[in-house]
Amino acid sequence: MASPQIDLDRDQILLGDLSNFARLRNIANPTQDEVRLHAAAVRKLLLDGVLPAAAGSRRMPVAFHVPDSLPLVRAARNNHVVGFNLAGLEVFGIEIAGGAISRGTVAAAKDFNPSRLIPLKLDSFLKQTVAFSGGELLSRHDVIVYVANKVGGVHYDPKASNAMPQSKIRALGQLRRSLRMGIHGSTTSIQFAVQQNEDHDLAPVCWSS
Repeated sequence: MASPQIDLDRDQILLGDLSNFARLRNIANPTQDEVRLHAAAVRKLLLDGVLPAAAGSRRMPVAFHVPDSLPLVRAARNNHVVGFNLAGLEVFGIEIAGGAISRGTVAAAKDFNPSRLIPLKLDSFLKQTVAFSGGELLSRHDVIVYVANKVGGVHYDPKASNAMPQSKIRALGQLRRSLRMGIHGSTTSIQFAVQQNEDHDLAPVCWSS
């Protein structure tokens, strides 16, 4: 079988996109518009196959080392958390792995360890659950499709589909409105705007790695 051909033009675009991501990461408080501008590149690299094609032409495996989200998924299914997200933020060398809204005094996910990483191939990386909002478990693929195709990253198409049902659009919209991560002054800030419920005390929890 012939080896895949190396495409230097494609690789140059890929490197340019990665450089743009690095610049976005250095913005202390990126706006939704700044994040949305990079949605096309994220979709192109991860969903449209540019990254695995470039790696495959050099016989390089693609693997992502990420925290295991299964303890958080179990906590959500057991009604121990109202919501959670896995979204990295680095300030002064301290990495914030994400956060959750715990229900009352119940530990959000006592078995979750942001420093314990698991290697995932691209398909599993995209399928991994990275958020829980509005009663919906949301994958990394869901988040990318929502930002790129539903709210104007590449297309603006708020209509539901088989791939993105209305329940997920609603849950992702709620997450988009309620979660804020950034730096205010010299302090790392993760804010959850969650409606207080008379029946339950809600306590925010954040993880540092």
